[in-house]
Amino acid sequence: MYFESFQQLVFMGGHGVYVWSSVYISLVVLGGLILKPLCQKKQMFKNIQVQIDLQKANDKALNRGQDNASHS
Repeated sequence: MYFESFQQLVFMGGHGVYVWSSVYISLVVLGGLILKPLCQKKQMFKNIQVQIDLQKANDKALNRGQDNASHS
């Protein structure tokens, strides 16, 4: 193994702060790139469902209006 102890792995000869911070930042960015589209997809499906519900309610109201007009 290249490092003789866990402490040497963490500190990497004084460069550990830069190496590990870049690793963490990269993981956070990658996580965001995975989660953001999933959240957008979920929101899009919610919006589509709302539009479907509104269209059904609108169609129902139009049908009632036509029924009332034909009975008059």
